[in-house]
Amino acid sequence: MVKRAFLVKFLIWFLAAASLVMWSYAAAVPKVSDSNIHPQGCRCCNFVYYKSLITCGKVCCQDGCC
Repeated sequence: MVKRAFLVKFLIWFLAAASLVMWSYAAAVPKVSDSNIHPQGCRCCNFVYYKSLITCGKVCCQDGCC
């Protein structure tokens, strides 16, 4: 039978490792800023795909600029 103290230590280490993995993934994902919000009439010319985040690489607000 596994001792209770061993289970508690294992659970603490497991939670610490899981939080470290989640923190490192959150730090690697680029931040979304307000500069990605564009007024009506502007459109995105090319998209940048990064993992599960899709952002606009170039914005066109005039006719024929893409």
